[in-house]
Amino acid sequence: MIMNTNIMDTANTAMLNEKITLRELLDITATTAGHPLPTPKALRLSVSPVAVYTTHDFSMIVYENGFVVAHNAKRHTVFHLDRCKDYHYNTAHEDTARQKNSATKPDIRFEEFLDMPWTVRVMLTAEDRLEENNNTAEQRRMSEHPQIAADVKQYNKWRYGESVEDIVIGRIMQEEVIEKLTDKQREVFDLYYREGYTLDEVGRTLGIGRKSVSDRLEVALKKIRKSVHPGDVRK
Repeated sequence: MIMNTNIMDTANTAMLNEKITLRELLDITATTAGHPLPTPKALRLSVSPVAVYTTHDFSMIVYENGFVVAHNAKRHTVFHLDRCKDYHYNTAHEDTARQKNSATKPDIRFEEFLDMPWTVRVMLTAEDRLEENNNTAEQRRMSEHPQIAADVKQYNKWRYGESVEDIVIGRIMQEEVIEKLTDKQREVFDLYYREGYTLDEVGRTLGIGRKSVSDRLEVALKKIRKSVHPGDVRK
């Protein structure tokens, strides 16, 4: 198999830049000021990555336009690289530090990160946003979209103490389920469940109305429900 030279060069550069400093990374990426937050798909299809960090269950990709996409096993998030400035540890961090008599400072100045590997600072924001998205989605999932409560609440804690929503999110990643969704349905499902957007935020991102978002999500859920529970004959 022959790979395009430009693609290979881009991939190799991205892997090499895993080790560069935050200062160096900021020098090779654009400012995000005045640009709306793009979707992961838009970044993947139209912008070149300049730095990548990966483990078996977590990854961060920095694109040349200055946006970062972070993934864990369940979700992803997009954020602005140039907004990763001073870092303030959240309350949980502070409580843990006090309990352990830790000397960890609650605030770290931006200047202290500049000459460290870029992953040190960017990972802090990535982990905070992924955790926030997960918590928001968990709290909202059964209340904001009536179709979910009506159709899948009975499956809660179906196995291993997991909620059916987690099972659905896992199965949506399987090829046979993904193929059953249209591009528009998959885009809405991805933003709502994995990114943690609200229905209104999904609508603003895609340039469509809230009802259109809800309709697409409902149709997607019906298709997914059939995969999760094939014996369900409801339409």
